[in-house]
Amino acid sequence: ITVPVSPQQAWRVLTRYEAMAGLMPDIKQAKVLSRQGSQLELAQTYQAPYTFGLPIKARLRLVEQAPRQLNYTLISGERIRSLSGSWTITPVQGGVKLEHRIAIDPEVPAFLRSTYFELSEANLLESMRVLKRLMLQP
Repeated sequence: ITVPVSPQQAWRVLTRYEAMAGLMPDIKQAKVLSRQGSQLELAQTYQAPYTFGLPIKARLRLVEQAPRQLNYTLISGERIRSLSGSWTITPVQGGVKLEHRIAIDPEVPAFLRSTYFELSEANLLESMRVLKRLMLQP
């Protein structure tokens, strides 16, 4: 998505990890467990249609490259075989382009995988709309 804000404003919103609980459509709880410079561990609980209503806990390792990129990898999680991804903030004419890349291998039965990914994609689109709205707030 493109948002008419500075990279710093986009970064401030994106890295309010604990404040995102309850604002993002799937993040029910979030807690920074530790931080050392640009690296941190984050515990999150997800609950959304793509989790089929189940609360799913995960611990992530994040590496921040302010105000341009945030990479994350799974340390441990329930019902998740692997998870990694990145958020990238790129300055463009009139604002920033916000991009999210994610690779996930959920522990769901084969017959539910396509449904999982469809629901996950819908959640991601809604998450981007929420982030844009939050970034536009003064």
